[in-house]
Amino acid sequence: TPEPDRDAGSVNAVNMLRVLRSLRCRLTFVPVLPFPRGLPLPNVRGHSGRYTEALQRMGVECPHLPYEPSVERLLRERGEEFDLVVLSRARVADRFLPTVRRLCPRAKVIFDTVDLTYLREQREALNRGSTVLAWKAADTRRRELRTIAGSDVTLVLSEVEAQMLARELPEARVRLVPLLRE
Repeated sequence: TPEPDRDAGSVNAVNMLRVLRSLRCRLTFVPVLPFPRGLPLPNVRGHSGRYTEALQRMGVECPHLPYEPSVERLLRERGEEFDLVVLSRARVADRFLPTVRRLCPRAKVIFDTVDLTYLREQREALNRGSTVLAWKAADTRRRELRTIAGSDVTLVLSEVEAQMLARELPEARVRLVPLLRE
């Protein structure tokens, strides 16, 4: 659940939701637990207090534990309703893209990178001279590029990221959307 008083990515997420609401979109925001693929249910977070309530006041539906334990269950029951699914952050998108494709057959999928995580991880590995961090960055890169290739559109924040992806995945539909601020 976005916590806009804590990080810039959350500010961007809330502002994206505001833009979509201003376009009269009916929105459902599903907060997920940060566990990797393959772990048993549940994978939906609980109510996040004032952060969940702020989204609800905006008119955003927020399924959460204990009422909704699983993204897959939610999409199995309601996947046909969705015209558009936005998956944010690489770990979440990589984990849920196959499920969204299977259970939301008519939905367009947007991958909101928030940032290219692998690029940040590569820089950290170089700065620290760490083989372990370099391996992690390579794994993140593989997952991010797979998600970009499997999405209808990918959003990036910088021209540098857009240019990198144009070289690495020229067939991908990448769009530059700078940070959304009031």
